[in-house]
Amino acid sequence: MTSGETAYLFRHALLRDAAYELQLPGDRAKLHALAFHLIEKAFGGRAPELPPLDSPEAHSTVGTLPHPTDGIAHELAKHLSLAQTGHAGERQTMLPLLKLYLRRAAEHGENTFQAEAAIQAWRVFASLSVDGVHAEAVRRLGGVFRSVGRISEAEPILLEALTLAGKSGNRCVEGRALNSLAGLLYETGRVEEAEQTYQRALAAHREASDARSEGATLSSLAILYRQTGRVTEAEQLYESSLAIHRATGNRRNEGITLNNLAVLYQDSGRADAAEKCFVQALEIHRQVGNRRVEGVTLASLANLYRDLERDEAAERTFLEAVSIHVEAGDRRYHGIALANLGLLYKESGRVEAAEETFGQALALHREVRDRRYEGTTLGNLANVYHETGRSDAAITMFGQALEVNRAVKDVRGEGISLGNLAGIYRDIGQFEEAGRLYRQAIDVLQRSENHRFAANVQCNYALSLLGQGRHEQAQACWREGASRLRQLNVLSVLEHKRLAMREACARAGVPPFDEPESK
Repeated sequence: MTSGETAYLFRHALLRDAAYELQLPGDRAKLHALAFHLIEKAFGGRAPELPPLDSPEAHSTVGTLPHPTDGIAHELAKHLSLAQTGHAGERQTMLPLLKLYLRRAAEHGENTFQAEAAIQAWRVFASLSVDGVHAEAVRRLGGVFRSVGRISEAEPILLEALTLAGKSGNRCVEGRALNSLAGLLYETGRVEEAEQTYQRALAAHREASDARSEGATLSSLAILYRQTGRVTEAEQLYESSLAIHRATGNRRNEGITLNNLAVLYQDSGRADAAEKCFVQALEIHRQVGNRRVEGVTLASLANLYRDLERDEAAERTFLEAVSIHVEAGDRRYHGIALANLGLLYKESGRVEAAEETFGQALALHREVRDRRYEGTTLGNLANVYHETGRSDAAITMFGQALEVNRAVKDVRGEGISLGNLAGIYRDIGQFEEAGRLYRQAIDVLQRSENHRFAANVQCNYALSLLGQGRHEQAQACWREGASRLRQLNVLSVLEHKRLAMREACARAGVPPFDEPESK
């Protein structure tokens, strides 16, 4: 008869730790090795090897090869680390297995929004790596910091990754590091430097024959082009990016690029094409499990619903997006979704909710140093001030918004801010200043190919001309803007403009601009 116990239950952590420390170092290492093998076996056995982290093929595995051990990969890595007795030969034998589970723990942490777990795993992985693999691990570490809005920590890490990649001579990793750094530069308002860095990244991708990374960088550069008014070039880059993603089977980035192309379609008045692209993007995000970008696309789709005055669908979709961003710890896109939700509140008459939501969004933009959206939200908050009788404060805030728009070269945002500021001057009777600003706004918006808002501003400018008694010029201006809105099929916006025009004409004692001229 055997009386030896096979398991022990410790009622206090100190007792457990004392029992652990009583074991000789060699025995402890053997126990950790046994624990590793038993846990690994219980969770489906050895996880498959992944392509080298510094290779072009590595990107094809991110988020696409789940294994039952992924959820406990950090525990497996811990047991492996403690299973080493200190013998050099043993360390070298166990190192590849330790790095396998550290990498899987890091990628699992990224995919499940456990940023601290990912940061810890990438740091240890990087410390055990050399050359291009070391550089890529440092880049991935910086990417986690960037994804949760910790920009001041992300930037020096990404710069270190770029230096390490250059020293390693691995152009594939250097291209990825340049792309990541360019994205951070763009998000923090350093647009010219970002564009130059994207171009350097593209050169590195092509030299390394890294088509997957080339497709991703083309899509990122297209975003920059769209925001700086080069819409035709942006659309061409999106199409080139999609072709690469589809040729390489990169479904994850295909979904991201479809979302960005949909935003371009929306801005240029192609609402049906935009909605179709958003729906396709969402299907792909859900198929590949890209939860964070699913939240981004939901917020973009909600914006389209807001433009189409499908307010219930817009609010429901915005709140779903915000929930995902909170779950993911994505402070940047949480702020963007809140800013757009604030717009919906403002447009539906919930002014107090709008002001509160814009304030929350502005705090997040500043926390993550998102200068472009800071400028946008300052302009939206200025509109709320104007609508609630605080015109002086609104004018001051629009000045701040324009300063930011111009600093980050947000041509679209600058045009919108100019048009809205012109509206304030029109409402307080300063028609000359209003006219000057309207003309600037229309010029900027037309150059940036934002035809929908340019037509909107043109209709508003017509009412300013009417206020000055320039009836014929006002009529021609309004009809041109209304015709453009009709061509763009933005009929709900056109109806609002028609009602405002008819009220203004009635006050001025002139026939409405949309009535046939008497012969």
